[in-house]
Amino acid sequence: MKCIYCGAELAENSIYCSQCGKEAQMVVGETVLEDEYLNSLIGSDNRTIELPNISRGAVQKPDSTGEGKEKTTSQKNNRKTIILCLILLFFVVGLILMIVCASHANSFDYQLKKAQAAASEGDLDRAIEYYENAIHLDQSDVDSRMELAQLYKDNGQNDGAKVMYMEVVRIDTANKDAYRGLLELYEAEGDTDAIVLLSQTVKDDSVLEVFADYMVTEPVFSVEGGTYDHYLHVELSAPEGSTIYYTTDRTDPIVYGKEYALPIDLSQMKSYTISAVAVNEKGVYSSVVTKEYEIAIPAPELPVVFPDGGEFSQETFVLIEVPEGYHAYYTWDGSDPNILSTQYTEPFAVPKGNHVLSVIIIDPVTEQYSEIYRQYFTYYP
Repeated sequence: MKCIYCGAELAENSIYCSQCGKEAQMVVGETVLEDEYLNSLIGSDNRTIELPNISRGAVQKPDSTGEGKEKTTSQKNNRKTIILCLILLFFVVGLILMIVCASHANSFDYQLKKAQAAASEGDLDRAIEYYENAIHLDQSDVDSRMELAQLYKDNGQNDGAKVMYMEVVRIDTANKDAYRGLLELYEAEGDTDAIVLLSQTVKDDSVLEVFADYMVTEPVFSVEGGTYDHYLHVELSAPEGSTIYYTTDRTDPIVYGKEYALPIDLSQMKSYTISAVAVNEKGVYSSVVTKEYEIAIPAPELPVVFPDGGEFSQETFVLIEVPEGYHAYYTWDGSDPNILSTQYTEPFAVPKGNHVLSVIIIDPVTEQYSEIYRQYFTYYP
């Protein structure tokens, strides 16, 4: 007999192998008892394995019927079947877990519940992650976006909150809470320009009520722009609580304007551009209003004189028509009249002899002159 572990020859009736020290097992001829050999390789499964009945000192002859070999082969096949079943079981369980995970990953309700649970536990990062998954699955849900916007704000992620509020107003243009959220963020950042631009996108009058504290009425001009033949005093007005800033040189009144206090005098013969803006106590500016003015006062027309020159044999008085607000000056010696000449106040007599009457009309405000009237007058009594 040989040891099945090291192959050494065993003495008759030996209990242990003299070479490896292990318990002696029998080999019948060249055939190792396969049950014991398998147990040494894969371990015992605590089941009793029947060994061939071999008397001490005797050699078991091979089963001429092959029954022992069939039994050993059957046991090996049973183990393989068990192993395959276990592998298959693990595969099925893994597949089920993958299907469940995929189902959860694609379930809006599941992601939303997980988000709300994480938020209630104070785990904002996980809650935000679940909310982001949820809104990715439902492109039209408003409530989840509002809740996520609040979480972003609580977590100091204001840009993310603004994105969520903007998505809500895109889905629901009448959602006042979303507009209020945006206004709160813009005001905290001092971005009044964004507030004005946002208000300009609103079409619903009821939503515009949300902007009541942020809407500033533009200044009102007492005189409309245009061309005028006289000087102007332009007054500006705005609702109580607003301050008006203006410029007259085409610059931006928000940047370069001076505070309005008194009417603006347009008292020169030229073009004017007045730009004005109102700002409320929150620092929100109205739209800029610009008006163009042209002061183009015409020069006085040629004086009208009666009689219009001639020869006279009796005393005659000269009448000059002077437009209201103008002055007339005249001379009798043919020289050009000016403000140092005789001012016309009432009809005057034609002097004796041959004379040239010269008359001019002057606008005392603009200091513009009319053309000179000249005519011969002869008076011999």
